[in-house]
Amino acid sequence: MTTYKQICSREDKIFQSKARSVLGRSLYLKLVPLAHQAFQEGLKEPNVNKRENNAIRMANLVFSKAMSDKI
Repeated sequence: MTTYKQICSREDKIFQSKARSVLGRSLYLKLVPLAHQAFQEGLKEPNVNKRENNAIRMANLVFSKAMSDKI
């Protein structure tokens, strides 16, 4: 099973760090299960070349939406 941590890039790690600081640790941890679910949905992409990128984007989108709602 592929995990986010296995395939994320340096930029994704920086994004996660910023999301954790903007949202606060407790809200960030509440969103982790939703991001995991979105990541798993992204891995169902039929195109093999786009599968990992789509999964990462879907997981990051969960945090992006929460950050835009917070601001």
